[in-house]
Amino acid sequence: MTIRVQLDQLRGDPAGAELRAVPAAPAPTTAGQLLKRFQAGQCRAVVSAMAELGNRFDRQHELAVSAPVTLDMDGSLSEVYGRLKEMASLNHEGWRGFLSVFVTWDERRRILAANLLKGWASGKPGVAGLLRRALRTLPGGHGPVSLRVDSGFFTVELLEACRRNQVEFCVSVARTEAMWARLYAKLNVKSWRPALDLEDAEVAEFAYSPGGWNYEPLRVIVRRVRVAANEVSGDGLVVAHNLVSMLAAEVAAGNRRRLRERVADAVEEEDLRHAGPERVQPHNLQLVRRWLINVPARVVHSARQVFVRLAAGMLWGEVFKRTYDRLAC
Repeated sequence: MTIRVQLDQLRGDPAGAELRAVPAAPAPTTAGQLLKRFQAGQCRAVVSAMAELGNRFDRQHELAVSAPVTLDMDGSLSEVYGRLKEMASLNHEGWRGFLSVFVTWDERRRILAANLLKGWASGKPGVAGLLRRALRTLPGGHGPVSLRVDSGFFTVELLEACRRNQVEFCVSVARTEAMWARLYAKLNVKSWRPALDLEDAEVAEFAYSPGGWNYEPLRVIVRRVRVAANEVSGDGLVVAHNLVSMLAAEVAAGNRRRLRERVADAVEEEDLRHAGPERVQPHNLQLVRRWLINVPARVVHSARQVFVRLAAGMLWGEVFKRTYDRLAC
């Protein structure tokens, strides 16, 4: 829809056409037919070509090539409308869209490589290859490279790719039970030091080797912040958070029961894998808020009773009703 609107705006701008390198903008339907011809390899070639054009731009403007390079790997969820859009699917937040994973050259603010995935897909598979594609687009003679990655893309394969390509890395690690067990085993009261420029915060570090890592131990930095009880309980946020967490757990339990029933009825495995409501996990608080709290509905009073009428066509209406009935019991 965004491309259609932009093309219509370009076609309706005859004054701007005189300034553009390609004055005649195609009709949205024509552009859509042309875009469908591009395969994954061709799309990657376009991104690589854009990176090379950026390198030429830098040389023409005499920007330093040998300076250090900082790469950022991040993902972005794009919402779409319509169930027939290719690759679009429900994501963990409960809306339909795509997942785009980018590697950006921070100093130049340019995208060097990208992957387009289904909305429910994990960004972890293929991130090592995505990094290698980004490295190939850097200009010759560039300075030392470092990579910044959040926990959503943390894999040993990515770290090994960094090591093989002499890329320094800073990666956020998910707070798993195994990680916390190692943390408590290695740290004590004397391990913590005041954090610079952070009020009431302390940091500590310890050596850590993730499973499958065959190199020297990595350096892990942990931060903790002191929060007084009156700072978080005054507006009821603590109680609200716990209630939503328990609500998410209730939804997950109900969905697991329903999933077992569908398995017992010999439902096709493909249907189970793509069934949106059954993918709810206890930690999906944002998804639960979308399904059960921020709900378009009417509260109706009749015969001294209160009824909730959901919006017609509500995709997760069955989840709402099932959870509401369960809590009412």
